[in-house]
Amino acid sequence: MSLEDHAALAQPGPGCHARPEAVSRLGWLEDLTRVRGASRSVLIVEDDSDLRQAVAELIEDQGYTCRHASNGIEAMAALNLERPDLLIADLMMPLMSGIDLLARMREHPSYRDIPVIAMTAANDRMLGVKLNVPVLDKPIDLPVLRHMLTRYCPLGGNPPEA
Repeated sequence: MSLEDHAALAQPGPGCHARPEAVSRLGWLEDLTRVRGASRSVLIVEDDSDLRQAVAELIEDQGYTCRHASNGIEAMAALNLERPDLLIADLMMPLMSGIDLLARMREHPSYRDIPVIAMTAANDRMLGVKLNVPVLDKPIDLPVLRHMLTRYCPLGGNPPEA
């Protein structure tokens, strides 16, 4: 059973609450797999399910493990269950935008140092400068995606470049 399967089992269902001890038990498993050289994890936050799945497949093909969220609210819940090595978020989403998600992450001591790549169809480089994050334009250019993965979440456990 994969880490994602274990995390999914620990997630609360409708009207239920996750048991903190069940979620915390996943930490040792995650640490063990990292020591053994397992892939690094990426949380993809995108409201378009087809694009979210396509990006996940591209990233998994590069050797990473992916989790998904369809908006910022789901992303915050996913962050509470398992800390990713990298977060890739669409900037324009319903319920909670990627911009609001980034602001909340920066306010939270446990999440502020997670590298973030913004995805946008707006092709607005100044937005990335304003938010102080790299921008991945839609449609996704695979060589650019590979470069960003290598730079901000290199396989092998090395820290991302500053």
